[in-house]
Amino acid sequence: MNLSTFIFSTMDSKNLKIADLAKLLNLPHGSVSSWKQRNTDPPTKYISQIALFLDMSIEELLAHTSSEEPNNDIFNEYYQKLDAEQTHHVVSLMEDLTNI
Repeated sequence: MNLSTFIFSTMDSKNLKIADLAKLLNLPHGSVSSWKQRNTDPPTKYISQIALFLDMSIEELLAHTSSEEPNNDIFNEYYQKLDAEQTHHVVSLMEDLTNI
């Protein structure tokens, strides 16, 4: 998922409007909506304001994550270090958690 897709999917999930983002950035509505339509990333100079608008850190925005989403990269990093027995144990725990 590229940055533009992440921004607009996050906006959708938070019921945020393109018009409100455009107003915050002091841009015409068409400029912001074109990022979505063309699937292009916004100019770098707007990143901090977009992060603020989405209520997340710049790091979360650039990493395409939010505090509401799990960071699968961290999970995968640790999972790959497990031996076979540990992997089986983790899978069992995850199965138990999905049944709660």
